[in-house]
Amino acid sequence: MRFERMSGLDEEQLSELEYRVSELLEEPWDKEEGRPRELTLREALVVTCGYMRAMPWALGRTARVVVRVRSHGG
Repeated sequence: MRFERMSGLDEEQLSELEYRVSELLEEPWDKEEGRPRELTLREALVVTCGYMRAMPWALGRTARVVVRVRSHGG
């Protein structure tokens, strides 16, 4: 598929990820009101997976920054 190369996930894995993430969202990705999103949830997940494949260090760095900010009252 077209997303497999960028995300590193096959169709089944991407569908499973989409299902799991949609279950975690507090609100639906596609809301009936307001400005529509530029990407579908699936496309956003592909971009995120591609980014994380290209820069795997980013997740750890982001997590450390968030923990550091929260521990200092941010």
